[in-house]
Amino acid sequence: MNRDKAQLNLPDGLLIEQVFSQLEPHFNEIIVSASETNCSFFKKYRTVVDEKPGQGPLQGILSGLKTVSGSSGAFCIAIDIPEIDIRLLERIYSSIDRYEIVVTQNPAGLFEPLYAYYSCSVIPKIDFLLNAGIKKVLDLYPISRTKIIKSDRDKALLNLNTPEDLAKYLALKKKVR
Repeated sequence: MNRDKAQLNLPDGLLIEQVFSQLEPHFNEIIVSASETNCSFFKKYRTVVDEKPGQGPLQGILSGLKTVSGSSGAFCIAIDIPEIDIRLLERIYSSIDRYEIVVTQNPAGLFEPLYAYYSCSVIPKIDFLLNAGIKKVLDLYPISRTKIIKSDRDKALLNLNTPEDLAKYLALKKKVR
């Protein structure tokens, strides 16, 4: 989108504020994994900077998991998903005891690797992939105990990746109001 998505101005405030306000009632702690050291707008939350910049979301997941390693794992969400589907989140968390990864899949069959739970047990696997030059999050799934949760709602996993996505989202918000 050629701009900082976290600071997109939406009808309900900045995108980052909208996402975090939906997450806060459900999590004790929110940790932001970022690829840049200039993350002043995340100051309310603990921020983890990627150990190796330029490695993509897999590095972000790894950096976040290393921060919560005293915990069993973490729910990872992209900052550009403006609506948190709490029912989908509950479905994810109902499976975390039996799987290392619980990932969502949209109605079109596409995975949303940044609307997923990752156990800290995948840390060595992510290290292995990144050291082998493999940066795709999807390559982690076949080597881990992975459960796929299918979303039956398009809006549940709507990302704001392009100006067209943003326009579609704003039109949906207008219809609801």
